[in-house]
Amino acid sequence: MMKRRATEEELTIVRQAMRQEKKVRSYRRYQALYLFLSGKTGREAAEISGLTSVTVSNIYRAYEKIGIEALRDKEIPGRPSRMSHGQQEELRRELANWEKGYSLQMVVSYIHEKYGLTYTVRGVRMLLDRLKINN
Repeated sequence: MMKRRATEEELTIVRQAMRQEKKVRSYRRYQALYLFLSGKTGREAAEISGLTSVTVSNIYRAYEKIGIEALRDKEIPGRPSRMSHGQQEELRRELANWEKGYSLQMVVSYIHEKYGLTYTVRGVRMLLDRLKINN
């Protein structure tokens, strides 16, 4: 991979993206690109940023083809919830009417009886956390 010098405008855009990035993985991609565009070799940029020279080459090619957007992390949606949004809202309203101090096991039983879904106590705890429900 040959050295490539970038315009000041390009460097500013990459530098701003690098400063705003909170995720280490994405930051390293911006850093490697910035170093490469600043005149470092692919090998030097890889060594400084903790990536491989092949990764730096891939980053640069993606940047050339798509632009700075190519370096951003894609959304990873994860597994969909077993409860529909409507069921979650219904559960939220129901638990708001319960006395404080109910047990997670009580919620496990309620979900099983009402919706026919089987959750573990830990699963219910995580569900309530996602729904921002405190018991």
